[in-house]
Amino acid sequence: MDAKKITEDYQDWHNIAELRLLGLSRSQIAKKLQLPPGRVMRLSRLNVDELLQHGNRPRPSYSCRLDPYEESVKHLLITCPYYSSTQIHEYLKEN
Repeated sequence: MDAKKITEDYQDWHNIAELRLLGLSRSQIAKKLQLPPGRVMRLSRLNVDELLQHGNRPRPSYSCRLDPYEESVKHLLITCPYYSSTQIHEYLKEN
């Protein structure tokens, strides 16, 4: 995660913590800071160590149903760049 994102998360976390100490609810904080309620809830549950650790973890890689066809599609796009997505779809259904 880049430094800008970590800084933004920390600033939001700090602002949320201050407003929580003043007695505001999470929904009030979300409105006041113009943040999504889910972000306020997620950040308010973290302490500073968890926040810093959360920012450094890599995102998981998910597979896709089209992964097996990736090489075929790349080959088609290189050899036949004028093919439409419909033509590529038809080609993949046939083969």
